[in-house]
Amino acid sequence: IAFSGPTTLQKVDVAGGPPITLCQTQGIATGGTWSRDGVILVPIQGLLHRVPAAGGEPKPLGSLAKGEFAQSWPQFLPDGRHYLYLSVNSQPELEGIYVASLDGGERKLIVATGDNAVYVPSGHLLFVKGNVLMAQPLDLRSLKLLDEPRPITDRIAKMNESSNMAGAIFAASPNGVLIWRNGSGTFESQLEWFDRNGKKLGAVGDAADFSSPALSPDEKKLAVGIMDPQARTRDIWVIDLVRGTRTRLTFDPADDLNPVWSPD
Repeated sequence: IAFSGPTTLQKVDVAGGPPITLCQTQGIATGGTWSRDGVILVPIQGLLHRVPAAGGEPKPLGSLAKGEFAQSWPQFLPDGRHYLYLSVNSQPELEGIYVASLDGGERKLIVATGDNAVYVPSGHLLFVKGNVLMAQPLDLRSLKLLDEPRPITDRIAKMNESSNMAGAIFAASPNGVLIWRNGSGTFESQLEWFDRNGKKLGAVGDAADFSSPALSPDEKKLAVGIMDPQARTRDIWVIDLVRGTRTRLTFDPADDLNPVWSPD
């Protein structure tokens, strides 16, 4: 398994053992792909590079096109030479999934989209339009989409568009299994008390998009992150467990996460 750390691309044997560093990436890579010929493609500072599976110096695959500022989510096609990737461009009409070859030549636009796509063995390209996951046959000879796209599911969740890991959250296996995260609005949940045997004792306040609850040392208050559905950022709130009231603690525009109480 190849994976990206903060500054390196590494691999680890599925049977276990320590990870091995393959190359420096100067940041977390947005996706990657590994061919049967032992070639790994990975974005480094926005540009796709090729790296030997045994490790070595990464080599850039060409250069960024006009207006293009990132190439991400590469995937080898079955021939092991052609690959798909998402081109992020300052001109929205040029943004989409492109196909290119390790042998060089002109790249080709496959479908206009702002999200990642996946080719599956059934011969279809899975891609996202808005928040709908679509499937459309892809001819591997002409490298063109055939027929009309067919919707698979809607309300596909997406990663934070302001992060370097922007993209739709879905994946497909070679044997035809699809997995995705539902993005139907907010991920609301209810804070509840349980005893050590798993018996429900009661609820805490109203439902919200909570994260990282932290109980105060005297167990009378709870600090927790809550997502603002309009701003799409989190702030820290303090819930008074005795009175049942909720008070907002932070107001800055950034995400505020993981509150920690001091002993006093």
